[in-house]
Amino acid sequence: MNSIRAAATSVILLLVSGTGCVIDSSNGEARIYVQEPLDEDEKEQLIREAQDLLGVPYEWGGDTRAGMDCSGMIQYIYRQMGHGRFLNDGQIVDEIAAYDLYHHNTIARDSLEEIERGDWIFFDEEGEGKINHNAIFDEVDDQGRVWVYDAYSEWSQVVHRFVKDFEDKNPIYGEPLKTVPAE
Repeated sequence: MNSIRAAATSVILLLVSGTGCVIDSSNGEARIYVQEPLDEDEKEQLIREAQDLLGVPYEWGGDTRAGMDCSGMIQYIYRQMGHGRFLNDGQIVDEIAAYDLYHHNTIARDSLEEIERGDWIFFDEEGEGKINHNAIFDEVDDQGRVWVYDAYSEWSQVVHRFVKDFEDKNPIYGEPLKTVPAE
């Protein structure tokens, strides 16, 4: 009987994985999650939440108002929005780094012209092929400067700023996804 149950579970996982769904059984109950893009209202809420965090101290690895880093800021904002779960290598997690935020929780965009306010920009600031920073896109101003909200170590706090030497930081773009229980 147990081998039948295991085989049935494997079939369910295979079928679910082909649909873009993930099963989380970490708390002892199997729950199916799906990823969906944020809608326009949620992107505006993301911006408002970021504005509310201006001045919060930068703290590497932090994700609270006491201190946060770039991915911690996204985690904090998503919790405020009721979407505090992320996908990482086929698992549902509560904490995530910038690299995994991009690779598992966005729809990739090819250029700055394709993104909207509230989308995410990721940076390989050292040019080593590694994402080491993320920010929330706000706008491109009339001087061509790219404005973002981010928790940035250079500024020691959450800021709204234009990114100096933008193209030199090797930006890549993504539309944010939310990981939510399937209905």
